[in-house]
Amino acid sequence: MPALFGELDLESGHTLASALRAPENAGAAQLVLDLSGVEFIDSTGMSVLVQARLSAGSTNRQFVLTNLSMAVDRLLHTAGIASHFTIC
Repeated sequence: MPALFGELDLESGHTLASALRAPENAGAAQLVLDLSGVEFIDSTGMSVLVQARLSAGSTNRQFVLTNLSMAVDRLLHTAGIASHFTIC
């Protein structure tokens, strides 16, 4: 998965969800999202991340968030969901 940039919101969240479900990602043992360029995540974006984590776990795949921007790191911790992700 390439690095994400800008906002992870209603519009881009649906695009990301579709990309995560794409056939080329379906067989991957590990999905890694580089969030270094993400400046903002709304509730839709958070929902996409949570659903991707749940989906990966149900198929014994690892879902990894990497290079979290300060804004994303703060949001995941404030929401109390950071511990549900593998973060590098």
